[in-house]
Amino acid sequence: MTPVSGATSGAMPIPDYFPDPLAVVERGLAVAPIPPGGRVPALKDWPNRCSNDRAVILQHWPNGSNICVGCKASGMVGIDLDRNHSEADGVESFTELCEQHGQTWPKTFTVQTPRGGLHLYYWAPAGRTFGNTTSRIGLGIDTRGPGRGNGGGYLIGPGSIVGGKPYVVVRDMPVQILPSWLADLLDPPQENTTKPLGPMPAVDNKYVAAAVQGEVQRILDTPKGGPGVPGRNDQLNRSAYALGRLVGAYVLNQATAEAALRAAADAVGLIAEDGPRAVEATIASGLGAGLRKPRYIRGVR
Repeated sequence: MTPVSGATSGAMPIPDYFPDPLAVVERGLAVAPIPPGGRVPALKDWPNRCSNDRAVILQHWPNGSNICVGCKASGMVGIDLDRNHSEADGVESFTELCEQHGQTWPKTFTVQTPRGGLHLYYWAPAGRTFGNTTSRIGLGIDTRGPGRGNGGGYLIGPGSIVGGKPYVVVRDMPVQILPSWLADLLDPPQENTTKPLGPMPAVDNKYVAAAVQGEVQRILDTPKGGPGVPGRNDQLNRSAYALGRLVGAYVLNQATAEAALRAAADAVGLIAEDGPRAVEATIASGLGAGLRKPRYIRGVR
């Protein structure tokens, strides 16, 4: 397999290059305008302003604008194989990545950039979370996704012109679902590192007991997280805050709240990973903040 044949086989070049947002929308994608010749969306809130409504686009699209294809609004993952840097060739890196995993080049709707790179468009698989990455899975391979709690990324759409050169469709076919092996590289399956929950302190009031159990379960259900991605320690702090508000309202004993949070932290491995002192500091921080904002519950004392 060669990068060229893998990337451009079945090419259907477009004779006249111009930014046509409706042609992009027909592929099921959502778009927003980029100023003519530019690379950055014109709208400040572009992740939430991308549209696939033909009527809206016909009425509001500025003439000559380049095209932003929003990953969040489109539900897609974009793979950007960069050829801008001398130290890395994204197309070659992606070819090697496919070979390392025993896979053929995963064909999908593909656009060539003005500098010879490639944009691969894939639908994001349901139930998976994809953020933006830079050379994480290979040198010169950047990815753009719907985002993890933020606006996500975008690709500059076909027909857009930058530096006097167009973004050209080189594989004209429907957008395909991101292959599972690529999805696992970008969104690794979470390992089950939770051990059995230790003894929980008794709480007399049923409502308060349910609140405590609910926060414990949230900690148990939270993924491990990673760089820039909130994880179990963040949830421990939030749960400590929630229970601290009940402690501040005198409906939950502080020692009981601490014991429940400590048991949950131990079950998900936080004590083993971060150490007892770090976990106690997180619990104390959350409880302290909650104590200052009591949550009074009618009928519960």
